[in-house]
Amino acid sequence: QAQGTSVSDCTIRRCLSQSGFDGRRPSRTPLLKTSHKKARLEFAKLHVDKPHSFWENVLWTDETKIELFGKAHQLCSHLFTLLLLTEKRLFFCFSTGPLSSGSCSFNVGYSFGAFARLKSSRVRTSLMAALLLGLLLFAMQSPPIPSRPMADEGPPLPPTSSPTNNPTTSHPNGTLQQFPQIIIIGVRKGGTRALIEMLSLHSAVAAAQNEVHFFDWESHFEKGLPWYLSQMPYAFPDQLTVEKTPAYFTSSKVPKRIHQMNPDIKLLLILRDPTERVLSDYTQVFYNRLQKHKRYQPIESVLVKDGEINLGYKALNRSLYYVHMQNWLKYFPLKNIHVVDGDELIRDPFPEMKKVERFLKLESQINASNFYFNKTKGFYCLRDHGRERCLHDSKGRAHPHVAPAILQKLYQFFHEPNKKFFELVGRTFNWK
Repeated sequence: QAQGTSVSDCTIRRCLSQSGFDGRRPSRTPLLKTSHKKARLEFAKLHVDKPHSFWENVLWTDETKIELFGKAHQLCSHLFTLLLLTEKRLFFCFSTGPLSSGSCSFNVGYSFGAFARLKSSRVRTSLMAALLLGLLLFAMQSPPIPSRPMADEGPPLPPTSSPTNNPTTSHPNGTLQQFPQIIIIGVRKGGTRALIEMLSLHSAVAAAQNEVHFFDWESHFEKGLPWYLSQMPYAFPDQLTVEKTPAYFTSSKVPKRIHQMNPDIKLLLILRDPTERVLSDYTQVFYNRLQKHKRYQPIESVLVKDGEINLGYKALNRSLYYVHMQNWLKYFPLKNIHVVDGDELIRDPFPEMKKVERFLKLESQINASNFYFNKTKGFYCLRDHGRERCLHDSKGRAHPHVAPAILQKLYQFFHEPNKKFFELVGRTFNWK
């Protein structure tokens, strides 16, 4: 969907906002109108040879006047910028030539063939030719779409493949791919998706949309840092790039590998009550197996074995935070790791996100109006430039019922490990 676009979500928002048009992320752009059959028919006649996939990418929208002026010119390299709206990937800014005057206006119409309403037919013809040329150039220069094969273990980073030797991959529109300055390292079912979505509200952050799994999957790691760089979003030079892979936190080999890449990187770790995290972990596996019509074990049978806590259950190990944190502190000072309280992020996201802003030394942008409580879903959703969106329906699912006696066993099991974790990080959390 939005992955592989040559302009980051943040770039699109800035460009549209400063041009007097409020936009949103490509993958979440709705189809606005279903009428205007005449205009659609005219457009269809001109593109009768196009495959079905072409029509899936067309967004039919109302005519919207866009004024290009001031900062919009600076943002788009002082060149005349066209904004094309589509439902999926073709939502971007690109340049077609220098402006001869200080400002210009055009309409995004019901069809590309009638988009420009200009006084001079000569200007209109020139713009149409420039538009077609720009589309061709953009298609030729569009960055690759990330892939996600599986992987295992691997060797350390070769010295010749450091970020210093190959820091960025640039794009003609002024954006570039750069190694992340921020990594959300975990934990699984701790709230990493919510965290990266909320962090993306900030205009100075460009977020990778997929979990890259570079440092923990060997088939990815052996491809080297150039491949890792290719998975990063295109962003402006003044933006910070962030990726998230929850499995990093519990993988013993990852801290050393990340340190080899960048010993000064900022790490975000979001944690929940260990017992709640275990139940959420089970719930995800339960629903996945249910959807695939596979057999599943009742939660009691995986949590308890012979009347005692089942130490062989992997989800329990993921909640032993102090064990994994010890490994990270061998390579990174605590000042480089910010622990986000995942339970508080669910209850009241704004205060937690302000702490994240301060840790990353970002300008204060995220505010309380960016969040609203959705009573139907039962959790907070996001409001970005007037647009409202929620996390996927898989988030916030009800946990299965667990007998109180088993819950008590879990609380007792995590009591001492939690105390050790509090000592490691120098703060306490309201965990049972």
